[in-house]
Amino acid sequence: MRQQSVARSIVLLGGVNVGGHRLAMSTLRSVLRSAGCTDVATYIQSGNAVVTPPSPEPSDLVAMLSEVISSAAGYGVPVVLRTRDELAAVVDANPYAGAEG
Repeated sequence: MRQQSVARSIVLLGGVNVGGHRLAMSTLRSVLRSAGCTDVATYIQSGNAVVTPPSPEPSDLVAMLSEVISSAAGYGVPVVLRTRDELAAVVDANPYAGAEG
């Protein structure tokens, strides 16, 4: 039986690297890998990452990632997960797409 591949996810963190809440991206990558994520990539010091979730994916991946990231950071870190298609839909729904500036 062929195992279905797990879709990559965009991990968006709230309140990271703003207002004195620092989290090194090397630490974030390490924490995400230790949580079972693979193909982990971060973008500058944004607190955002792209990962392949653990397989099998936990039933509440958001809560699990928030817990392990918060533990490493030393403060509560809200996590939002989006697929590529979900993020593309947000961009497509931009009500200001034709606006200048």
